[in-house]
Amino acid sequence: TSHRTPPVPVSNRMHKMLGLDVREANIGSNSRPIGALFVHNIHPDGPSHHSGLMQGDRLVEWNGRPIANTEDFRTLLRTSRVAERVMLTVGRGVRTLSIPVIVGGREYDRKLDTRSRRSAPRLCA
Repeated sequence: TSHRTPPVPVSNRMHKMLGLDVREANIGSNSRPIGALFVHNIHPDGPSHHSGLMQGDRLVEWNGRPIANTEDFRTLLRTSRVAERVMLTVGRGVRTLSIPVIVGGREYDRKLDTRSRRSAPRLCA
């Protein structure tokens, strides 16, 4: 049984760094729920899109450091620099994958800023 929450809003800066929305969920049994963070949406032309992350991937580790919830994810993202290569460990179905992601970048920022001026979407990590 899983309990899903709405996508988690974060700052515009964080959104630009990865180009994805995340969603928290409790997985496991009702007596022993385990917190988990899932990719809810991948934004076109963003770093996550180009790395091969997919909607539904469970975020497990960031450069070997565990991701158990949104706060872990935000903390790890805040400590990263634009153009830094990070290794995300994700659960996809029954497999565990290590996926390199290049954080942010000026070209993606410019595309996003241009789109943001036309409309003001709800931004998530």
